[in-house]
Amino acid sequence: MPRTLAFSRRYGMAVGSTALALLVTWGLRPLPPPLPGLILLMAVVGSSVYGGLGPGLLATASSLLVLHTIVLPPTYVLTVPLTHGLRVGVFGVVACTVSVLLAVARWITARLQRANAELEARVAERTATLAQAHTALGASEARYRDLFENATDSIYTHDLQGYFTSVNKAAERLSGYTQTEALQMHIAQVVVPEHLALANQTTERQLAGETPPPYELEIQTKAGLRVPLELHTRLISHEGQPMGIQGIARDISERKRGEEALRQATEAAEAANRAKSEFLATMSHELRTPLSVILGYTALLQEEEETYPAPERRETLCRIDRSAHELLDLITAVLDMSRLEAGRLPLEITTVNVQDLLRELENATQGLQDQSRLTFVWEVTAPLPRLQTDPEKLKIVLKNLLGNAVKFTAQGTITIRAASRDSGVEFSVQDTGIGIPPAALAQVFEPFHQLEGGRGSGRVGGTGLGLAIVQRLVGLLGGRVSVESEVGRGSTFRVWVPSRSLARPENGKGGKGSSL
Repeated sequence: MPRTLAFSRRYGMAVGSTALALLVTWGLRPLPPPLPGLILLMAVVGSSVYGGLGPGLLATASSLLVLHTIVLPPTYVLTVPLTHGLRVGVFGVVACTVSVLLAVARWITARLQRANAELEARVAERTATLAQAHTALGASEARYRDLFENATDSIYTHDLQGYFTSVNKAAERLSGYTQTEALQMHIAQVVVPEHLALANQTTERQLAGETPPPYELEIQTKAGLRVPLELHTRLISHEGQPMGIQGIARDISERKRGEEALRQATEAAEAANRAKSEFLATMSHELRTPLSVILGYTALLQEEEETYPAPERRETLCRIDRSAHELLDLITAVLDMSRLEAGRLPLEITTVNVQDLLRELENATQGLQDQSRLTFVWEVTAPLPRLQTDPEKLKIVLKNLLGNAVKFTAQGTITIRAASRDSGVEFSVQDTGIGIPPAALAQVFEPFHQLEGGRGSGRVGGTGLGLAIVQRLVGLLGGRVSVESEVGRGSTFRVWVPSRSLARPENGKGGKGSSL
């Protein structure tokens, strides 16, 4: 139905326009000769423009008929000396040509309009697609910028010459440089000199097409601090051309500290293992020696009396007794050390008269003095306050210091002093022995540590636990111990004990006091 209506309009327009032209020509007659043809030609043009080729040709035919029968009868006089048929023919040719040209122009215009409409539709679709892509790109860039700026790791880029082109906030916090400062800097101004070659080599490998693994280097911050980093880098390219490097840097200071702590702990464990191995070897020797003496002299005592006179038997018994006491002291030191390590050596606090305690100690070590043939000097600066402490633990401390002094003093004097100091009493044991090298001072209180060169040559006897027990017992009493030494001139050990020692709950478990 719509197509039929459009057809009727187009061809009705052709007929109507021809009729209208006829009426105009008829109403205005007589007209000069060119005007009737021009009026009818306008009808042809209007039909062709509006309706196309078919209506245009219909209007041409109608105009020819009107022109031939009504407007230009044979008796019509024209100024142009042409016959009637020629005039009508010329009009027909002109009208047909105009109709065809206008139809072609109309067809071309319609095609151009359709093409233009299609192009505009495609442009609108492409514009909408580009708008969506632009919106998506903007959202993606916003997300990337948000991730870039708020990442916990430092993210940066630099060009192939090494100049920074972007840094995020984490990189600003890590380096101490603002973004404005960083964008004017070269990587050589941040990377420490000894690691700069590694960074440059990594860039060269990436430009050669390789994919280097993550690597570590150190940077120097604006404040002058060295910070270890783990770097993940990649090459930035545009249309196949390398443009720069993007890197993600992570601060690994905590990891490095953990690794260093682990290394030190491993070394300490290995050192402790070696010390225990040495201790076991020493213990084996130290236990075998007095046991061999005891067993040997016991076998001699079992011989008949006539082959083993009484004086020699007494000397043998003295050696057995001395070896037995050495063995007892050795085992007791090991047991006390283990109890101290386990926190099972409690304090028994009583009131102690220091002068009486020193007299008891002098009597108890008389045999040691006689055996060593050294001069013992006891200097007590009165008055001394009474101490609230464990007397047995204090005597063990002083006895171990005396024994240690005797081991490393071949000749000369051992001086024991006591004086009031800082709400307590300071005891000191000074010898004129071989002294302790400065490098060994930090280790003298370590368990199983022994110095070379005692009263004889080589390593001295014992387990290396005496000074370790001293340090732990003094700490248990709430005091402190220190040492001063000069190689070739002797050593001085100082022990300060407070006037009141407090028993510690964690040491209140287990047995009753020291076994020494």
